[in-house]
Amino acid sequence: MDSACGRVSTTRACGLRLAAVVMMRNEGDIIRPFLSQCAEFFDEVYIADVRATDGTTESLRSFSDTRLKVHVFEVSRQERYQSALTNQLSRKAFAQGADWVFCLDGDEFLGADSRDEVEQALADLGADVMRMPWINLVPTRFGTFTSFDTAQDFHWSGRTSVFSKVAISSLFAANNPNYYVEEGSHAIRPAFGETAIQGQPGLPLLHLPVRSLERLKYKIGLGLRLVRAKHNRFPGEGIHADSLDDLLTKGAIAALELRFLAATYGSQVKQTEALEPEALGWPVRRLPSFLHGMPGSAENIPRSLSETLLADAALSWDQTEFVSGSMVGAVINGDRIHIVPQPVAGSGNFCVLPFQALAPAIVPERFAEDWLTDLVSASCTPIRAWAFSAWAELVPVMYSLFVLLRPRRFVELGVHNGMSFFAACQIVDRLGLATECVAVDSWVGDEHAGFHDTSVFDNFRAYLAETYPSQYFIQAYFAVASSCFDDGSIDLLHIDGLHTYEAVKQDFETWLPKLSEVGVIFFHDTNEFGRGFGVWRLWEELKQRYPAYEFAHQHGLGIIYVGREPHPFAELLRQLSGNRHYATLTQAYFERIGTLLVEQRSASGPLVGNRHPDDLHQRLADLQARHDAVLNSTIWRITAPARALLTPLPGFRRALRRGLKLSWWMVTGQLPRRYREWQSARTKFG
Repeated sequence: MDSACGRVSTTRACGLRLAAVVMMRNEGDIIRPFLSQCAEFFDEVYIADVRATDGTTESLRSFSDTRLKVHVFEVSRQERYQSALTNQLSRKAFAQGADWVFCLDGDEFLGADSRDEVEQALADLGADVMRMPWINLVPTRFGTFTSFDTAQDFHWSGRTSVFSKVAISSLFAANNPNYYVEEGSHAIRPAFGETAIQGQPGLPLLHLPVRSLERLKYKIGLGLRLVRAKHNRFPGEGIHADSLDDLLTKGAIAALELRFLAATYGSQVKQTEALEPEALGWPVRRLPSFLHGMPGSAENIPRSLSETLLADAALSWDQTEFVSGSMVGAVINGDRIHIVPQPVAGSGNFCVLPFQALAPAIVPERFAEDWLTDLVSASCTPIRAWAFSAWAELVPVMYSLFVLLRPRRFVELGVHNGMSFFAACQIVDRLGLATECVAVDSWVGDEHAGFHDTSVFDNFRAYLAETYPSQYFIQAYFAVASSCFDDGSIDLLHIDGLHTYEAVKQDFETWLPKLSEVGVIFFHDTNEFGRGFGVWRLWEELKQRYPAYEFAHQHGLGIIYVGREPHPFAELLRQLSGNRHYATLTQAYFERIGTLLVEQRSASGPLVGNRHPDDLHQRLADLQARHDAVLNSTIWRITAPARALLTPLPGFRRALRRGLKLSWWMVTGQLPRRYREWQSARTKFG
């Protein structure tokens, strides 16, 4: 290593640091020349090797040139999710100090003769993204499956292809941290969903897509099968392969027709033609001279087609099931890359994977003096929901959890229309927290929640985009989505998926390692015993192992503290579960305030902000009567011992009185006016 500039080579000047990102599989006939060009032009190359079987992998691992550092990552997913791989590897390259990243395939060669020429082209570019148009080279002599002569003369039409690849500068990446390289690396977007950028034209790519008839048939046949099997095939994907497959299976292909396919590669053609480049006066072009005589070393002779096919048949691929049409990303784990579901923000931006482990938490010795006031105030926050669910009257509990825990990352498993998830997003906004909220669901449904059409997911995304654009969703099955999170990356987890004992236990065990040292998990439907529900059974097991408390209303909500660090919340759960007076008071309060908030929300009309004054006035009068009924109710008398017991605690009577006032002001709409009066008095009297 050259310590002055951080390069592998000791002979290059300390200029730009250049890297290439490549996805490849079975390029054994030209892998040595490809790596030689990388050694000439780049400092590092990051290769996603999709389990090559023709000797490519052995060549990658044995290549030795002190000018180039080769990073090889195995991909065990057969479908070719090139965009996901390129986005992740390019970010890794930039994190390692690359100034420019070139997105290449194993059959593409830069149209330059030296590193100096490449650096000069970048200096002259005047842009942060370079477009590298294809020049489809037509061989004068085709090779075999195992060999190809890169030193021969090639012809080309004299015109570049309409297709191109991109090279990206670190400045572009820094200014657009959510950049998205499109499938095929033909363009890049500042963020997913924004306008694509092809960049300024720069160096061309000398493209060798057709080197032998055997290779072409193998490549097209395999690629077409994989595209058809993809769970999220985009419109137009595979059309070129479809047309080529039709041509290749119609009959024998002569050499002149093969030249035609090489020249038109990338275009959709309906029939082959005989092409004689010499007769047409097409210009000759050769690959850079330093690649000549590089057919492959003796110790790395590519395997034959029959050997490759046998090796293909013996492979066992990752069969992880993705939701049809869902987006995917990639996660690097050591020398492997895993294809995983892609988290998407309400704004449409992609999250850079994975969600990383959280830093050690600052754990309070006890809750602040005014925690009860804050809790009561927050628990009375009016509900801003676009659709109700069985979670409706538990929303104040959600609010209170965020007051007490201040989670840095909240994840919900089982979202449906988003009632509880949007309550979490709402209280995050109200409290001014920096919490990341992540909704995880297949949005297909199950036997307990019911199966539904795409409108549920469409409505969820629309409301998230409009109301909480910086929060995330992952469309995936729970176990698959867990691979998007590092261990120790979640503070608060809500499990509300399929409610059989086996399913909820699997959810708990799969996601438990993802919880931080102050982690809390809560389960819905702990009080449901019919229709195959088994959450209650798991709850009975967990409450013996962890500090726990259960709300009985709205089908039950069980809360456990699974953190490793001592926390006042764990002690609060112990107090609630161990003292029936505390438990009774807590249950009565949250059940009643949940009912009041739901009725207030129902009175406000179908959407937040669409109020009906006459109807609302009547509803508020009803709420006043209900409040009076609470004070005269049997439950209020039953909880008298608990109130008497808590009265001697310092400041409790004042906090309780203040909390009850706040709750009443909230549900009757007086809180904004009362707050302004308090602010005015505070300003006046200092």
